[in-house]
Parts: sequence; structure tokens; C-alpha cells
Amino acid sequence: MSTTYAGSTPSDTTIQLMAELLLMHFLVNSNMSGAAKRTGILRVLGWMQEPAAVPENVDAALDYGLAWPGTFFNTGRDRQLRFLIDWMRSRGVARTPDRGSRVGR
Repeated sequence: MSTTYAGSTPSDTTIQLMAELLLMHFLVNSNMSGAAKRTGILRVLGWMQEPAAVPENVDAALDYGLAWPGTFFNTGRDRQLRFLIDWMRSRGVARTPDRGSRVGR
């Protein structure tokens, strides 16, 4: 799969942020297996030049979920992720350079 968008290659930081957003999205879903969640997250992390590792405690949390949020939660994943991105941007989270990362520690 190509990781080139609009003629440029995203940075490892950008790719890692996408994996972290996907992880946040997956943590809600109790009807998706931990293996399927890991596959999606590791696929995105695999696009990095130097892929980050998922910490053991975060990896273990993927085997659980808060609720079954319904079909649209998965079929409308692009809109769900867009919501998380917009929410973070509105709070300036993405502009805080000293904010630590959960994935890759």
C-alpha cells in the first residue's frame, strides 16, 4: 500500500498519530477481536520508516472494549476518525510539541 498522499510522504510522527487515533477508535468496540484491532494498528505502524512498538499494557487493552457501538461505527470509520482529528485540532492537541505519545513508549 502506498503511503504517499498529494505527492508527499507523511512523516513517521504523522503515521504514528494516525495509528494512535485508530487505537482510540478501536478501544471503544467490544465486538471486534483484539487480533483484528492489532492487525489494523500494526498495518499503519508498518508504514513508518522506523515503526513504533505498541506497549504491552496498551496491547492487552485491545482485547476488550467499552460497548458494541453499532455497524456505523465500523462502516463509517472515516467519519469517526475525522471527528477525533477535528476534536484534537479544536483543542490544540496537535500543536503541543511536548505532549508525549502513548504508542512507541
